[in-house]
Amino acid sequence: MKKIVCISGSPIKDSNTDRMLKNIGENTGLEYELIKLSNRVVRPCLACKACVTTNKCVQNDDFQEISELILGAEAVIFGAYTPYGMIDAFSKALFERLWSMRHINGLNSGKYAITVVTSLNRDVAEQVNREIAMEMVMEGFILLDQLVINGSVPCLSCGYGEDCKNSFARMQVGEKGSVSEASCFDVENQSVFKRGAKLGKLLGDYLKDDQLFDREGHQKNIAGMMEKMMPVMDKGIRQWREEELASVNRDTKNS
Repeated sequence: MKKIVCISGSPIKDSNTDRMLKNIGENTGLEYELIKLSNRVVRPCLACKACVTTNKCVQNDDFQEISELILGAEAVIFGAYTPYGMIDAFSKALFERLWSMRHINGLNSGKYAITVVTSLNRDVAEQVNREIAMEMVMEGFILLDQLVINGSVPCLSCGYGEDCKNSFARMQVGEKGSVSEASCFDVENQSVFKRGAKLGKLLGDYLKDDQLFDREGHQKNIAGMMEKMMPVMDKGIRQWREEELASVNRDTKNS
């Protein structure tokens, strides 16, 4: 089993997302495996709850193999991108299926995790990273860091971005910018690439000597994050339900 598993939701061959995952993996100095979800079949969760007592999803697809790789790994690096301002479908399906590994036993608890999100919009990327961070905490992963890559709109390389009235190319490169593949923003030319290399080395150090990682400090950081997020979650979950129930009861009494 590989100590590190990198999982990319980007369907583009050798994409910015893929190259960042490789950058992190290679700088650990350890063996890693890159899984490209677009080359696999991972369906969304069916919410059948057949996995509750076994931690095994009953769907017969490639998640069976991927979950075994994750189970045997000490660190998982997740890479996603944001078509239409939301997380890509490949990554979303995988994150849904991780639910099968969480019941009762929390099979991923204690594993290191890093997330990478590639997006045209920094605010969208950070929102997606916040959503992924919540899942990482729920799954019990030790989330070391979250990186954001400035991506390139597909209109730059489709061949029609210059003339298409629906193109987003101009929004990204401006009126004087070149609408061509040459304007795609390679991750190697972004400051985040060096940060990814440093993060990879740090992860490698932790995997070689677990005593280097400050678990107590990490738990304090997680507690602080949850302290900020729980009131928002409480309002969004419990309070909303109570408001709806109160509304139904009020309507019933008035009828």
